[in-house]
Amino acid sequence: MWKKFFYKNENNEAKTVDTNLQPELLPQHVAIIMDGNGRWAKKRGLPRTAGHKKGVDVLHKIVKTASAINIKYLTVYAFSTENWKRPSSEVEFLIKWEPHTRDFSRELGDQTSQYV
Repeated sequence: MWKKFFYKNENNEAKTVDTNLQPELLPQHVAIIMDGNGRWAKKRGLPRTAGHKKGVDVLHKIVKTASAINIKYLTVYAFSTENWKRPSSEVEFLIKWEPHTRDFSRELGDQTSQYV
């Protein structure tokens, strides 16, 4: 299977990566722990919620790519018990993240068999 992946680098320049994928070597299940969004924002002088929004944008790309290369299962850990210790405004933003995930189901249509 041959795919061309598109991404933007730190300077927001469009790049492509040509990849020869061997489906039999790809995992069926990939798990991701979303971590570092707040640090990403802080490094750029942005509020922590901006980092979480960027994380959601990146997750959209990951979901689409995983679907495109036939990854059957994608598990995303986006909120841990430690997150309850954060400022209430940040916790509220993270809790309200759930509607964004519904967009994944709409974008992928029948490819998404289960949403939790």
